[in-house]
Amino acid sequence: MIREHGTALGSDVQMRLAARRRLRETSHRMSEPHSVIELLQALIRIPSVNPHGDPGTDGVGEGKIAEYLADFLRGLGARVELREVLPGRPNVVAHWPGDRAGKPRVLFAPHTDTVSVLGMSIDPFGGEVRD
Repeated sequence: MIREHGTALGSDVQMRLAARRRLRETSHRMSEPHSVIELLQALIRIPSVNPHGDPGTDGVGEGKIAEYLADFLRGLGARVELREVLPGRPNVVAHWPGDRAGKPRVLFAPHTDTVSVLGMSIDPFGGEVRD
């Protein structure tokens, strides 16, 4: 059990504190991923919880993860646009120019938000690899 200022903290409070620390550290410690696993870990470590209901963390909305994805995609040569649908909840639109007119296109539409982390027994933003 973690203690802060001499007081024992419950697991929900511990996870909220850990998420706050991670929010402050996220932009400073992220480096370019060198594998799919590192990319997934980087994405998991960015709290992007849907703000409806009780999210269980201060890391709500998709703003930080959208910015990370935009930078990552720009690094791959895409032209990127963030389209804010709701405050703090942008969509990421990336476009790679084709080498010929009329060439078929691919569209990906994944979610960048996650469900509430309230009551989780593990660190939901740890990104740990386990057996």
